[in-house]
Amino acid sequence: MKKGMVLWAVFILTVTLVLPALGAEAPKPGGESKPGMQVPQQKTPTKMMPTVRGHVKHTFGQGMARVEMTLSKIGSDSYKTYTTDGAGAYHFTLTSEDIGGSFKIVPKYKDFPTGQHFTPNEKQFTLADGDNTIDFSFTPLLTSP
Repeated sequence: MKKGMVLWAVFILTVTLVLPALGAEAPKPGGESKPGMQVPQQKTPTKMMPTVRGHVKHTFGQGMARVEMTLSKIGSDSYKTYTTDGAGAYHFTLTSEDIGGSFKIVPKYKDFPTGQHFTPNEKQFTLADGDNTIDFSFTPLLTSP
């Protein structure tokens, strides 16, 4: 028991004498910081940018690849395009300045036979903060025998 107390006393004496000699201060209870010491700053939560996303699907529910989605700001010449992936998904990321703006999204598929279309064929909306989901479905032309 005495040996453990002696080792503890030597440790405390070393910390008390050696750290000031090295130009550092012994840690104080309570975790106070001193000038010149860097304290980690709390990170401000990153605000999510508004997005427009969705799926383009066949009438039977399968995703439709290679559909060109065009997102344009109404009253502006600015637009973005995105081609759907194999699952028919698309995704646009906008800026916080776009929130509250009026937009239009239009699907286009160059391999459509005449008379086939999307439902809806375009969608106008006001961009909300966060995730804006707009889905489309492909409607084939029904012919009678």
